[in-house]
Amino acid sequence: MSIKDIKTDSVGHSGVTPKIVYISTDDTLATVTATGWLNGLITQGYDIKESDAFLITTKLTPNAAASQANWLEASKSGGEWSLIGMPSPASVTSVSGTAGRVTSTGGATPVIDIDAAYVGQTSLVTLGTVTSGVWSATGIAVNKGGTGVLTTTAYSVQCGGTTATGAHQNVAGVGTTGQVLTSAGAAALPAWSTPAGGGTSLALGLNGDANTGDNYITPWGYIFTTSASTPTVNKINFLAIYVPGATYTRIGVYVATGASSGTARLGLYEVDTDGSPGDLVLDAGTVDLTSTGALEITISQALDEGWYYICYIPSASDGSVRRGVSTYFGMSLLGATSISAASLGWSKVDAAQHTALSDPAVSALSTITSVTGTQALWVRVV
Repeated sequence: MSIKDIKTDSVGHSGVTPKIVYISTDDTLATVTATGWLNGLITQGYDIKESDAFLITTKLTPNAAASQANWLEASKSGGEWSLIGMPSPASVTSVSGTAGRVTSTGGATPVIDIDAAYVGQTSLVTLGTVTSGVWSATGIAVNKGGTGVLTTTAYSVQCGGTTATGAHQNVAGVGTTGQVLTSAGAAALPAWSTPAGGGTSLALGLNGDANTGDNYITPWGYIFTTSASTPTVNKINFLAIYVPGATYTRIGVYVATGASSGTARLGLYEVDTDGSPGDLVLDAGTVDLTSTGALEITISQALDEGWYYICYIPSASDGSVRRGVSTYFGMSLLGATSISAASLGWSKVDAAQHTALSDPAVSALSTITSVTGTQALWVRVV
């Protein structure tokens, strides 16, 4: 034992035992903790008791310059006094919990968990994004951001409840094509109904023909009869027509007497700011004027409600086409230069228009002042 310095009269707080013994030695920790290392101090009469704490400075290795501090305590076994490592601080040995809610196992290294008997153990989901599972509960109330209902009618309209927080309600049925929702007043659900007017095509037919009632839209003021006239060859006529908003599927003309040869081109134009034909909407193509009856071209043209010009230009110089009747034909004011001058439409001889309708419409037009210059033209929805 090569003790360089020892101090045994130091104590901790007043009245606290055991005391602390300070020793500085050139021995290593392995030597200091060997059995019987303290026997020499006992023999020399040092007052040492078991469990006294020793703060010992030892060498890291024999003859090394460096040293280390160690906390040890005195221990007696038989006649041998030795230094041993101090016990670890007191450890957790038990954690209690409410029965049926929390469990604690593991003693000094406790494991805390939810008791398997807890009523919410199998039904609660931790907060976060729910990515699986099936919702099985009552409907979420309106005042909690829900609708208050679990099922609705497919494709139906949903309305508020009978109170500000009441469950949502379904409008009865889903209606049919063209129907609209009509208010039933306060404290009642709206209902599907067919509008009395507006938004549907006019059912104007050719008198005495099988096509009667197929949603024909004609130039303003027309009443079709068997009256007919022979249009001027290569003369394009523009007649004002007002249409409801719809997608039109036919455009046509009625040929009373077939021509020896030739065709007629049909189309639609917008109304320009001065009331004359403007930008081209549709060049529908041609019909064969050697045929008779209602001659139509299949189209698919969406038109907003409003005024347009429907046009006709023939390449035949014979045959006849049904027209309006002067007794019933009103005056069109579109582009009229005088309130007293009849203006039934616009026209111009221009053979190129039969090959393809120009866009915008041809200029330097003349007004149509006689009903004999009009034709029985139409668009319709099939």
